[in-house]
Amino acid sequence: GNEAHRWNFNGTADGWTANLGVITTKSSRLQLSVSNSQIQSASGLVIDGSVYKNVRIKIRKETDNAGTWFGRIGWATTEVGEGFIPGRGVIVPEPRWREWPGGYAELSFDLSENTEAEEDVAVWVGRTIDQLRFRPGTGIDVFEIDSISIDDGTQPATEYTSLDLWGCTDPVQAYRDGRYH
Repeated sequence: GNEAHRWNFNGTADGWTANLGVITTKSSRLQLSVSNSQIQSASGLVIDGSVYKNVRIKIRKETDNAGTWFGRIGWATTEVGEGFIPGRGVIVPEPRWREWPGGYAELSFDLSENTEAEEDVAVWVGRTIDQLRFRPGTGIDVFEIDSISIDDGTQPATEYTSLDLWGCTDPVQAYRDGRYH
């Protein structure tokens, strides 16, 4: 999709830091040793939450030490007094790691439905996003993150053409296969 921001971790952590864990760079990837840990971006993103409503994380689980998957993205906004609020976030189910080429799964956090506040929990849509926080799991697993991006949710494979012309009718599968990139 059309990206507002992308982190590729080409030899650096690109401003991301770990909270309660260890973060290192490995080639062009970010490696996180998890012990109930989370990572967060530097502040100052200035992302329009009404336009860019999708966060994608390309991630691989390096170890399987019986940790518990959490898969939660949280955020801070530029609103006065709003940092990271405990109840604010979106969770995705744990991927089936072996089904993804090279072991890397693409997590997609759709934040377009996050429009109404519940019990003082701030929303994504209509806000200016200042910072992201990602918590992959609990336990002592190691995860490798290839990239993180914030985009408008469009999928390049379906933006300008009909998939029927290419003999494929499932846009999610076409995107995952990378047939049109």
